[in-house]
Amino acid sequence: MRGSLKINSNCVGCGSCLGLGYNFLETSSNGDLNVKSGTILDDVSEEFRNLSEICPVKAFELDETDNEEKVLSDLIKQLKEYKGLENPNEKQLKFDKNEYTIPIPAASGEYRYDYSSDGAAESAALREFERAMYSQVDSIILNIITEYRVIHLKPYYTENPEEGSVYAQCNERVSKILEGIKTILGDRLPQDFVNVDVFPNRDTTWKMLKKGELVSDELISGVKSEFDYPASQYDCYWDTDDMEVECGSDWRGNPKYKDRYCYQNIRAAFQELAKDLLTSCGYASDRIEKQAKDAVEWLVKLYNDELKKVIADKINQIEKADS
Repeated sequence: MRGSLKINSNCVGCGSCLGLGYNFLETSSNGDLNVKSGTILDDVSEEFRNLSEICPVKAFELDETDNEEKVLSDLIKQLKEYKGLENPNEKQLKFDKNEYTIPIPAASGEYRYDYSSDGAAESAALREFERAMYSQVDSIILNIITEYRVIHLKPYYTENPEEGSVYAQCNERVSKILEGIKTILGDRLPQDFVNVDVFPNRDTTWKMLKKGELVSDELISGVKSEFDYPASQYDCYWDTDDMEVECGSDWRGNPKYKDRYCYQNIRAAFQELAKDLLTSCGYASDRIEKQAKDAVEWLVKLYNDELKKVIADKINQIEKADS
């Protein structure tokens, strides 16, 4: 009997068969054992006999309804009907402000009774608030959007499979189909037939997305339009304190005292500013997501256009080999 090699439900994943070194056996990312498409064996073949002997649960079987012609026809059909990459869905590009945190800086100058009046201490607190955090608002927003870009969009501007490149993953899926076809047609197809190395053109969109210019710099003003608080609005979150300090002595030698002031609790203002910035990013989420969606969908289109050409060429090679 001759047919397509299958693994039935008896398989317990012991891995004994992998020790035989057959290249038509592979494990998926979740550890499942798979047979490469297009693997046709005879029940008297050495490979099938070895698999039958080494498998403790008799998980390997041949499907005689799947002969070379049918398997090849099915694989070619899969190749012709392959649609390429789908556009990312709403969940994949969703901007959730709760995913991000803003580091709270350390304040300097607190609890120093260096000021001659309450007003002077208030002014010093405002200057420290502006210096340590408020003046960094643009950078803080940019960091948040950059983090969003790297987490959610990097798969669309990288070639590296380890970085989750959607193009590399799609190439691999097409390559698996081609491997099955190559297994059946063998040397009638060129050696590099199974290779699929398709990526979008490295045009302005790819480069600007990778550099962060599409969903970073241009969106700072969009987020800031939702954030319209002057630094002075945060003065209610810090406070001042006063104490008498010795400042010399009078003509009789008695110590003299005067009131000195400090500012304190400025961290509460930093925390409130961070909260307001994240809220403003949330209000601008539709704008962030739309710009990301436009950029990514353009790259997906470029990729799919290139992939169609490659698939058409592969089909042409199959037709010539099978004629």
